[in-house]
Amino acid sequence: MGAIGDKPYYGDKEGAWVETSPEEIEKLIALILYCGLVHVSSFHRYWSTKTLYHGLWARRIMSRDRFKALMAMLHVVDPDEEDEEDKLRKVSSFLDFFKQKCKDLYQPFQRVAVDERMVK
Repeated sequence: MGAIGDKPYYGDKEGAWVETSPEEIEKLIALILYCGLVHVSSFHRYWSTKTLYHGLWARRIMSRDRFKALMAMLHVVDPDEEDEEDKLRKVSSFLDFFKQKCKDLYQPFQRVAVDERMVK
């Protein structure tokens, strides 16, 4: 078969998959959230070395090729048990976990400002 998914940069020099770790998955999730918050004109610019993009820190966290490899191979659910109609099927268990954590950690009485013009 050769390299993983016919993409030689997905693996090591011999084309074998490089195992990941929980820390690397945390970095991957952080980069996904970061890309959702900081918008640039092209995906590859998050890793650009041009002066205009020096404020972007994606390349310090993970290489672009490793990010693409992990994204290509990431499955949060068993592909054989996926519901083809559900567009969020690959991440629904993660979303459920994330929503529950947000509910558990939300403290509505901290740092709430009420503008007196809005309240009679």
